[in-house]
Amino acid sequence: MHSIRAGGIQMQPGTTYLIRLWARKLPGTSAVLTTEPGGERFELTEQWEKYITRYEHPASESSTMGMYFAVQGGPADVDDVSIVEDGNAEPLTPELVANWQDLADVDAVNTWTEPQCAWRIPVTLQEVVGQDAVNYPVSVSARTVFRTYELDFLRPEKIKVVVPSTAGGQSVPFAIVGTDRNPYFSQDDQLLFLVNRPARSRKTVYIYLRDFDREQGLFIPTDQIPEALNVASDYPHRLAVDVGRREPRFSVSARMAEGHLEVTIRSWTAASATAELISPNGARRLSVPLSLRAAGEWRMAEGYRPPPDISPGIWKLHVTYVDGTAAAVTRSAALVIGNALWCGNNSERIYQDDPPRYGKGEANLAAAGNQWESFQIEASIAG
Repeated sequence: MHSIRAGGIQMQPGTTYLIRLWARKLPGTSAVLTTEPGGERFELTEQWEKYITRYEHPASESSTMGMYFAVQGGPADVDDVSIVEDGNAEPLTPELVANWQDLADVDAVNTWTEPQCAWRIPVTLQEVVGQDAVNYPVSVSARTVFRTYELDFLRPEKIKVVVPSTAGGQSVPFAIVGTDRNPYFSQDDQLLFLVNRPARSRKTVYIYLRDFDREQGLFIPTDQIPEALNVASDYPHRLAVDVGRREPRFSVSARMAEGHLEVTIRSWTAASATAELISPNGARRLSVPLSLRAAGEWRMAEGYRPPPDISPGIWKLHVTYVDGTAAAVTRSAALVIGNALWCGNNSERIYQDDPPRYGKGEANLAAAGNQWESFQIEASIAG
């Protein structure tokens, strides 16, 4: 909220105000933004857009403090809120006045450079003011980059920060710095690294993650910035930092939709992929023909239909990837054909969009005499 001045704004009777803010909805949502006073209602898009409300505070009313906004229908990002009297200039910082269009994409390479890592998170940095940023400290919170349940298993040796280029990827030093009194890795701790950015440029840095080792002890972040990263920068502005969605090195999705099988297979490193459907009891295996739709993306070949005698239940799409070194990697995804049941234990949290559990829909329930045990049954009903 760069544009709200300290101490708030009192709206005076008989005065007209312009309320401005930028907002965007998250993909797949139907977010609607409402601003008060004024009662303006805006249907948000997935792109950053500026929304303006013109409001005249009634002369018969007493002065009142500021405004508020609400978002309904899904999550959204809101930034750069300002309230000014009509006719006055909006109090913007140089970053907001600058033209964010026509930035130069420097070494716009998205090649996967760390084959030992299973995931990566893109962090896009933009310099919009028009001044070179040298030794600029980028700091992103753990809650923004990692998932909460991972914090107990993450260690610095499982993380790499890589600046890609046409010549390959360069790993840069980083540190995880504690910001609160909790001695262990927590959501408010910061991942810190330095970057250099030419004026009016855009660059994506990748945070790579290896598989987590749950056997190792807890990681305790430092409470001091390491000397190698504690470097003064004379850049007086702020780089725009946008943390993107996590990207898996391999991914598989499959589902039945109106009697048709839909398959999407992706990989950042594989040269080829093969797939087969495996029945709930593992006794039947059906080869699934694939076609290459784009670099690193395969779909089920057009015209393929599962055989009419395919049995209902929870099947598995099993995919084998082969990369440039001829090393094979397998991934799988469960899908429901017809009606199916699957079981979970009494302490497992189940969400509506969780994938089904592959295998037979059977469970053995047992309890001691005069005792009881809880359980959960999930169901998928065709149609």
